[in-house]
Amino acid sequence: MSVWKGRDGGSEVGGGLGEGEMGLTSEGIYRKSGVNSRVSALLFKFRSNARSICLREEDNVVDDVSNALKRFFRELEEGLFTQEESKSWLQASSIQDKDAKISQYQLLLARLPRVNKATLEALINHLYCVQCHALNNQMNIHNLAIVFGPTLFQTDGKDYTAGQVVEDLIEHYTVIFEVNPTQIDKQLKEIEVIIRLRETLNNKSTGNTQGGHIICTVYLEERCLTEHHVKIPGSMTAAELTWEVLDIRKIPAKDKDYWSCWEINEKEEMERPLHYSERVLPILHSFGTDSKLLIKKNVAMETMISYLAGRPDSSKHGKMKFRDGKNIPGLGLFSSGFHEKYFTLAANSLRMYKEVTSNRPDQEWAVKNLTVYLGIKKRLRPATCWGLTLVCESKKEKHEKQQCCCVRRRLVCVTSVCVFDVSWCVCRQLVCVTSVGVCDVSWCV
Repeated sequence: MSVWKGRDGGSEVGGGLGEGEMGLTSEGIYRKSGVNSRVSALLFKFRSNARSICLREEDNVVDDVSNALKRFFRELEEGLFTQEESKSWLQASSIQDKDAKISQYQLLLARLPRVNKATLEALINHLYCVQCHALNNQMNIHNLAIVFGPTLFQTDGKDYTAGQVVEDLIEHYTVIFEVNPTQIDKQLKEIEVIIRLRETLNNKSTGNTQGGHIICTVYLEERCLTEHHVKIPGSMTAAELTWEVLDIRKIPAKDKDYWSCWEINEKEEMERPLHYSERVLPILHSFGTDSKLLIKKNVAMETMISYLAGRPDSSKHGKMKFRDGKNIPGLGLFSSGFHEKYFTLAANSLRMYKEVTSNRPDQEWAVKNLTVYLGIKKRLRPATCWGLTLVCESKKEKHEKQQCCCVRRRLVCVTSVCVFDVSWCVCRQLVCVTSVGVCDVSWCV
């Protein structure tokens, strides 16, 4: 719910939006009133230290949080659309031609300060998800616009002009904000998983559930040495889980101690750091029995930040040893051996060429569909220990193919930064390595 300026000059809307998504099926969300004293207390906490707040269902009522969100935006100094540009946004709503109207909204969006733009996008993303569950919550686009139009533009709501702007932004969200449909589809599927799990847990009383949560085993620094059982609510992020475990152990988070939550797969001999805003529950749902959650410091983060400092160019290229993990039809075998290939990493894609001089790539992957793990199975006999495993998801197959990249030592600096960092950016709208992106992903706790 809170808006704060990050190291990259950007902002985030969190907390209340996460709690709001827990209440996506709550009838009349954003129209019902909360308890004023609790709403005021929530606002005070967020304005004091937003990042330290972890909202929990047992402690916070959805209507209190949703009202705190509305009050926050209504009382926001200069408003989300800024005093200078608010009139232009309202005027744009009267444009009759749909394409011209969308173009004008995009132009106005580009003129917003970075904090306001990021905040608006996060909020509209949330409202888009809310209206997708209108059959349950009775909050369609029009109803949401009635509530948030006067709230965001800080008007008395006597006419629907402000509401029309919000309605347009929600209806044309993917076009105006240039969101890939696959990305929003994946987000909605994650939310559906959370809703189904919560319904299941609320209807059953089992040994590993309590109060609609999953109780999960999380390890600290060393596997099998420091085991903790933590309740995981649907809205809990990797950063919040990290805070939770450190708080249990009474470990203070010092400056440049980049604590983060990792997915460890012992059978596959690979691991990955979770993006700090990734929700833990959908990840747990997709885990096999071989995957564990481990809280540890990211020792490479400081080096990565230093490497990326002053490097505005996000594209990288170089040779790597590659092995395709796709099954050979009819044999049940995998393609054998590592072969040297030439790779280029751009803003939206990772491409593989047979030679440096090749004009067309042999394969190309959308970065947003990649999950990148550190490590390669030893039985695959990688040439060096500098290995990465790429898992590509697509609509055709849940796991289209597994790519294994074995990195030469002389390229470890480039590869550990560019491809390694992509694993944290997947599906987080940070699909390339930039000074902005790394500042965002560097914040773990």
